[in-house]
Amino acid sequence: MVAVYVISHAVLGDTDAPLMVASMGSSAILVFAVPHGAFSQPWSVIVGHAVCAAVGVASAMLIPSLELACAVAVGVSIALSLLLRCLHPSGGGTTLVPVLGGEVVRQLGFSFVLVPVVLNAVILVLLGVLLNAAFAWRRYPVALAVRETEKSRMPAAAMLSHDDLAHALHKLETSVEIPEIELARIFEAAMAHAQTDHVQAADIHVGGCYGNAAFGENWSVRRVQGLERVTGQVHVRYEVVAGSGQGMRGSQPLADFSAWARRVMVQEDGEWKNMPVPTS
Repeated sequence: MVAVYVISHAVLGDTDAPLMVASMGSSAILVFAVPHGAFSQPWSVIVGHAVCAAVGVASAMLIPSLELACAVAVGVSIALSLLLRCLHPSGGGTTLVPVLGGEVVRQLGFSFVLVPVVLNAVILVLLGVLLNAAFAWRRYPVALAVRETEKSRMPAAAMLSHDDLAHALHKLETSVEIPEIELARIFEAAMAHAQTDHVQAADIHVGGCYGNAAFGENWSVRRVQGLERVTGQVHVRYEVVAGSGQGMRGSQPLADFSAWARRVMVQEDGEWKNMPVPTS
């Protein structure tokens, strides 16, 4: 922030420098406190500020009304940042500097984009790389971070691609505030956990109730009615006593049932509650 202040003050003077410093201060929080956040990555910080600064300069030049110029600057900055995948919240402050600033910043025109905006953003990014380099788990940008890998991983998770995530996010019409590579790691770790976090076959017994720990309408609880050997394989006869398919009865191999059963369930005061998964 010392570097940002010195550069901003030298270029913009006493009047406009505080606006620039304030915008970069919020960027510093993202870069140094949330180094793996999507908004903190170099592309978002540098290009995001540059795009917003250029839009702010253009708005100040072309729109006489201060109120309208502010609205257009912020709105167009958001649209372009989303289009270029460089959304950076602090850019909202940067785009208003040329609009709200004094004569000095107006005289700079589009050179304001390079100095002080891009120069300040590059300094923040370089210092973010330097100060986080000593900590393997915090290295910046996120691609340089060293992560512990799960010993056991699902093949499907390892095959998850950027296109798969982009397609899923587009289909759900949502966005996440973490890089896609981090989202892939979360999915991969969850899949690996799902491999081991279930009731073991040896813990399945007649009269016991087991749940699949699924979300929403897919949640279900089955009560074991019997264990029987069918063509050399132990099968579980069960009845669905709560959730999806309630009242239905079925049978399946013990191995498949234990893979489905994620939790031991008990009913207390009319409510189903999870019990700890037995450990061998």
